[in-house]
Amino acid sequence: GRYAYVSTYTSPAKVVVIDISNPASPTRVGAVTLNAGENNAQITASGRYVYATTFTAQASVVVIDVSNPASPTRIGGVLLNAGEGYAQIEVAGRYAYVSTWTAPAKLVVVDVSNPASPTRVGGMTFDTNENSALSISLAGRYAYLSADTVPGKVLVADVSNPSSPVRVG
Repeated sequence: GRYAYVSTYTSPAKVVVIDISNPASPTRVGAVTLNAGENNAQITASGRYVYATTFTAQASVVVIDVSNPASPTRIGGVLLNAGEGYAQIEVAGRYAYVSTWTAPAKLVVVDVSNPASPTRVGGMTFDTNENSALSISLAGRYAYLSADTVPGKVLVADVSNPSSPVRVG
């Protein structure tokens, strides 16, 4: 695409739109500042939206409309449950999948089909020694999360039923 999206490690976080049509000279074209307390966003883009997880006392998933790159707009958000600190976010279809930076690691599923009102629909907790799922990748009906364990570990969940993910590996 013509645009790249980056987030700032600030309080509150910003999501910045960059025109990359000329790779030798990327240009900032717009930005949106998240709400007070929505810090250090991790983001992913899908269609006309950017989805962000925020690092706050209670983490959240925020939806930003980037259809007008010069004026991105925060249009919705949902708080995660207490103890569900963010790590990374990926979107597939109508769902956002969040890996958490908690002990133990968690996978949280958010329905983003109504971007103005995303809703937490499911989740699961991994074993007590599997901490901080620092990244997440989706492939088909599976979510793959990296656990901050020694040695490192890949956690696998079947997310074909988003309201009730099941560990398979």
